Amino acid sequence: MIGQSFDDFVANSKIGYKLVVAALIVEELKKMKTLSTLIVIAVLTIAVLAQRAQNNSDEKLRARNAPDLFVFSASAFGPDKSGDSHFTIEVGNTGSKTITAIEWEYYRAIEGQNKSTDKFRSDKLRLLSNERQKLTGKVNHYSDDFVKSFNLDTVRIMRVEYEDGSSWQRQTDRDR
Repeated sequence: MIGQSFDDFVANSKIGYKLVVAALIVEELKKMKTLSTLIVIAVLTIAVLAQRAQNNSDEKLRARNAPDLFVFSASAFGPDKSGDSHFTIEVGNTGSKTITAIEWEYYRAIEGQNKSTDKFRSDKLRLLSNERQKLTGKVNHYSDDFVKSFNLDTVRIMRVEYEDGSSWQRQTDRDR
C-alpha cells in the first residue's frame, strides 16, 4: 500500500471485493448443483420403488412365479435377421432342490382381439438353490406392439421339474 494513491487503493479493493463475491457465488452454485442432483436421485428412487411395489403385489407374484422359482426380470428384442422376436426372463431358484426344466409362457390380451399365448420350455438346466439364470425363447413373428408389451405382468411359470424327478405344475389355466 506504500506508494499507492488513494484511487489505486479503492480500485484494487473493488477488484478484491468482486473476486470474493464471485468465489461465494461459485460455491453457492456448487451447493445448488449438489442439492439438485440429490433431489433427482431421490425422485428416481421413489419412482423405482413405486414401480417395484406395483409389479410385486401378492396377486401378481402368485400369477407369474412358482413356489421354488422367482422371475426377477423380463425383456424382449426383435426383430433379428430372420424377423423373429426373442424374449428373456431371469429366474432364480428359491427352493432347496435343483431345477432341471422350466416351462413358461408369454400371455397377452389385445383389446378387440383374441388372447395370445406363446409357450417356452427350457430343459437341460441345472439351476441350483439360490442361483439365477436367464432363459430365452424365440417367437417366429414380430411387431413393435408384440415386443413392447412383454414385461413381468405378461410372464408366468407353468411347470418346474426337479432333479429328483418331482415337479410342480400350475393347477389351472384360468384367465388372468
